[in-house]
Amino acid sequence: MNGIDSIILSSTTFPMLTGVGTHETNTISNQEINKTRNAIANQETTKMRVAESAPSARGCSCRACLPSNGGTNADNRIESTQDESASSAAGDRSAVSEDVGMIKKLKDRDKEVRAHEAAHLAVAGGLARGGARFSYQRGPDDQFYAIGGEVTIDTSPVSGDPEATLGKARTIRAAALAPSEPSGQDQMVAAVAIQMARKAEKKIAEKHNDEITNG
Repeated sequence: MNGIDSIILSSTTFPMLTGVGTHETNTISNQEINKTRNAIANQETTKMRVAESAPSARGCSCRACLPSNGGTNADNRIESTQDESASSAAGDRSAVSEDVGMIKKLKDRDKEVRAHEAAHLAVAGGLARGGARFSYQRGPDDQFYAIGGEVTIDTSPVSGDPEATLGKARTIRAAALAPSEPSGQDQMVAAVAIQMARKAEKKIAEKHNDEITNG
């Protein structure tokens, strides 16, 4: 097929899911997952060490620290801290709610992408070159979710055997359209398979005519 012997059957990468929360999202490859997880663990360890070494704040009741209202600066700091804690707690609850929604979206996307690629592989059979490859996004729970995937399929014609090439083209088309919602790339591959089949059918017809002529 014009020198093309393989093609990406599916390219289902979606835009990264984002929410109004402040968590970080990244699209990464399989080989980067473990490296990223190790970096996260190291960051958490560093945070714990800093927290353990931080000095504690104590209030002072000396005359210099007494405000005009008779209370201590420590009392004022406690009241301020309580207000800040209440505000922070409300913000945390909102962020948790947003994160839960984000995680659900990522889980749904992961399930959809894996089902899509599995459908290609199930029909392609031996024509698939290796398994599916995925791109990932890290969620607010530090788990990695597939948001896109692809399968490479063999599209080379069978040398000297147009009948076999025709059968191969039909399998390629069926594999491309196997998912419930074929992507634009899938439809393009199906079109390539149709052209491959037409060329094979033409060669089969020519071969048949030669057999009749040469009797």
